[in-house]
Amino acid sequence: MVIDWMFVTFFVIILFTASGFARGWWKEALTTICLVWFIFLLQRPEIAQMLISSLNNITGAFWSFIPTSVSPVQMSGGQTVVTITTNSQPNPFLLNANSSNTWLNLLMVTIAGTILFGRYVLDKKYQPNPMGQLFGAGLGFLNGFFAVGLAREYLDGRALPGNAVASSQIVLSGSNGLGAQGTLFQAMGLPNFTILDSIFPWMVIIPGLLLLLVLLKARVGLEKSEDGMKLTMKKRPEFYTEPSPGKNPKTLEEIIERVYTGPKPPGKKSFYDKLVALFGF
Repeated sequence: MVIDWMFVTFFVIILFTASGFARGWWKEALTTICLVWFIFLLQRPEIAQMLISSLNNITGAFWSFIPTSVSPVQMSGGQTVVTITTNSQPNPFLLNANSSNTWLNLLMVTIAGTILFGRYVLDKKYQPNPMGQLFGAGLGFLNGFFAVGLAREYLDGRALPGNAVASSQIVLSGSNGLGAQGTLFQAMGLPNFTILDSIFPWMVIIPGLLLLLVLLKARVGLEKSEDGMKLTMKKRPEFYTEPSPGKNPKTLEEIIERVYTGPKPPGKKSFYDKLVALFGF
């Protein structure tokens, strides 16, 4: 199957731009920071190799402690003890730093992880205002460009540890699931430039570090206390707003109040309060 790489690029960029517009700048910036980190690893393959080796050591340590069998043993003194046999098989989760699949999988997992992290770290009730949506769309545009560029580098393989050959087209071969080997797809129309050309990576990495500082400053602050300065977490970053109270009822009290009596006048007991007093909840 032949794929037009430029069409894929435009589609992914539009998708990320729309997502950034909906999520706002702070949530989209989480993805930007991670994509910049992947670009940095392409610039420094030795660090990428060290990172994969560390991950393999961690997963290997956990794998070696997984028990494979538990059996009772009768001792000579009549006592029964339980023996646990740990895993002696090779770690099946070993990652290959030279493999395109390793980095493509890590890239997809990371993007999905930043989306979930942003959704649950920043309260859902906070929504970006128009300025936050505009900044989010701009970051989403960049994220789409970075994601496609990273995918190209991983499929091409020239910047992975142990590889140094670039090509003008990408051909991915493998199993079709039925046991036959063949070409999965062939990407044509690749541009002559990549995200690793010239000083472009450092033009991304350095602003990415500044963006990380802005991201932290939007949620983390310093507060003076009796014990000195301490870090505090801000609930709402800049260019995010909180819907006005009563607009979208979520609690039981708000739902009952909205359905039966409408908004509660100031100083007057709500229908929910009267129910509590009547039944002694």
